[in-house]
Amino acid sequence: MEAAFISIIKKTEERLLSILYNYCRELFTEYYLPSHDHFHHMRVWNYTRELLSSLPMGKCGFTEPDIEQLILAVFFHDTGLTVTLDEDHGLESAKICRKFISANKDLFSAYPAEAIKAIEMHDKKETKTSGSFMKAPGIPVIVSVCDDLDAYGPIGILRYAEIYLLRGVSLDKLPERVLKNMKSRFRLLSGQKWIPGDLFTKHRGRYRYALDFYQKMNNPGNTFCKKAIVTYMDYVYQRKGDLNMYVNEIAGSSDPEALAFGRDLYLDITGAKTNSPSET
Repeated sequence: MEAAFISIIKKTEERLLSILYNYCRELFTEYYLPSHDHFHHMRVWNYTRELLSSLPMGKCGFTEPDIEQLILAVFFHDTGLTVTLDEDHGLESAKICRKFISANKDLFSAYPAEAIKAIEMHDKKETKTSGSFMKAPGIPVIVSVCDDLDAYGPIGILRYAEIYLLRGVSLDKLPERVLKNMKSRFRLLSGQKWIPGDLFTKHRGRYRYALDFYQKMNNPGNTFCKKAIVTYMDYVYQRKGDLNMYVNEIAGSSDPEALAFGRDLYLDITGAKTNSPSET
């Protein structure tokens, strides 16, 4: 049964992944936002696939049309950030998705109403239910949870910093804002009793890594954390680099803390990565 379910995921990817990935990439080519661009959406899909593939089919009961809706929702959930940097950007993302659906009706077996709902609601964490030990929740919760997984670890540290600084949060206020939001996200994850224990443990470790970084940043004696963020923002926005290029830049540092962070960032990126579709 599990093999048949994984086959459904692969079949859906073969049909839709390249189309959705490249459409998302084009949107972010016009609006530069490395923290939430097509690479972020690809990582969220990888987390989604990892999670779904770890579940017995009976626990989620998803059909092929459900997987269609999941992959669609994942690749559009943050596209509204090309229109507004507001935290509440789900409605704009849904508008962009509806435009895509209207132009590509033949791609879907039915109108993907649940995908639209998931896109609209993904940034409203307080409205999410948790599912149970025996059954996973619906598409909106899974999209929100898997989006949150990319807010942990070294990747999450930089993503939080970038989007909050662009929204006008000062560097000094950054730890306070991030810690509050990150803890809220983790409460949602902790309530998902249907997630296999090994996966929860893995991502709890990534959460604690990011939590520790921002707690250290609040310490006046710590200079590395602020420097790491300032360096990242300079590298990405002044030199138009990306995460992989930033990792390579850190690799040439003589600072042991920077080297360790660069190593951890590289492992976090590669751990969330499978082969991305060709960019055509």
